[in-house]
Amino acid sequence: MVDETIRSIKEAEQQAEEILVKAQEQKEQILKDASLQAKQIHEELIEEAKRTAGGLDEKASEEAKNQEDKEAEKLKDVIEELKVSAREKKDAAVQLVLSELI
Repeated sequence: MVDETIRSIKEAEQQAEEILVKAQEQKEQILKDASLQAKQIHEELIEEAKRTAGGLDEKASEEAKNQEDKEAEKLKDVIEELKVSAREKKDAAVQLVLSELI
């Protein structure tokens, strides 16, 4: 009976050891999987941030181009106004010279 109890205790200890080994293996696998998943999520977030930044850069470039076009149009209008004004002043000067000659 004592032998049977000792054998039973040793079997229980062996089973406990096997359970501990399996638990350690599972723990290591879980940690490895979690690490890989975290790395993948990190890479996905970096890629998403790059795409977002690229989109923002493209949008900023487009807005800058639109603003540049608007300013160029305003400048064109100012130049045209100056040309008209210069023609008018030239015509007035010519008329003044002609009136002085006559």
